Amino acid sequence: MVNGLLWGVVGASVQGAQHKLLSTPNQDALGRYPAEGESGTLAVALADGHGYPKGVRAGIGATLAVQSALDISKEDMMYISNYHDAEVFLSKLAGELPALWKERVLSDLSSSPLEKQDLERLVGIYGHTVLNELNRRPEIIYGTTVMLALCTPDYVMLAQLGDGNILIVDAHGSISSPIQDDTGLVANQTWSLSSPDTSSHFRVALLPVTNNKSNANHHRTQLAPELIMMATDGYANSYVDYAGFELVGMDVLKLLRHYGIHAIQSQLPGWLESTSEYGSGDDITAAFIVQMSGIKTTKEHIFKDKPLDEVYSQMPGSILKKSQVGKPSRDTGRASQS
Repeated sequence: MVNGLLWGVVGASVQGAQHKLLSTPNQDALGRYPAEGESGTLAVALADGHGYPKGVRAGIGATLAVQSALDISKEDMMYISNYHDAEVFLSKLAGELPALWKERVLSDLSSSPLEKQDLERLVGIYGHTVLNELNRRPEIIYGTTVMLALCTPDYVMLAQLGDGNILIVDAHGSISSPIQDDTGLVANQTWSLSSPDTSSHFRVALLPVTNNKSNANHHRTQLAPELIMMATDGYANSYVDYAGFELVGMDVLKLLRHYGIHAIQSQLPGWLESTSEYGSGDDITAAFIVQMSGIKTTKEHIFKDKPLDEVYSQMPGSILKKSQVGKPSRDTGRASQS
């Protein structure tokens, strides 16, 4: 470790309000490595399985996407010592992750073929041509997006395929989106690990964290991130406008500094469930990666002055402030770009 910097994370994945009503499972996934505690090198991945009818095993696909992204990160994270290494990692990830994910979903399908009733339901929706599509590309039933953040003491490496949001909060409180928006898609389409030519649709960003010599030749476009917010699209879709959603990262950073990482982790699932209930109705998964300098690590959940829920409900980006969120949608599914 070059500068002693440590990263921590709070995160949660919750079943959407509409999914609860329909008795459908949470199709998102979330994971991290190392599995707990603060670390100089930290990888966090999340994925959002497609909610459209072909996504019969999208929840499994999301879980395998997170596992695959973390496995690739674990192999390489200790060997990233300069800017070039970080660039190579992001390029490698875009090529290896889709291949590893496909290998794993096909292994799952081989050991557990689709049930007859699932095939009949798909034929009823799409007609018999869907059987030919499944023969050609069986991975479509596992379709999912994926996001990864790999944070070291010197660099933050970000990669995203499909929808969802990654936001950065810097030391001055400025909020930015380091990942460029997807182009060439319409309506609710999204790129997917099940899409053809997946590697070319990964969007990446590489952010220097320190000013050591290995970064000397690479100019910053923004201040180093104090907090990285990653979220599936059910989060942002809960807000009337994107500006309201952007404030969440700053709010959580303030709360982390005041109450500590364990206190916020204990509250986060309930906050996300309220967001879904009064917002999109979709599953929501979110992770907030934070530089641990100035962040309390005590496990005592002692909230001075006011209950934490009450404090958060009064902040500008509050996920509990009903006037800031929209009404539950009737259909939270998305189609992959095929």
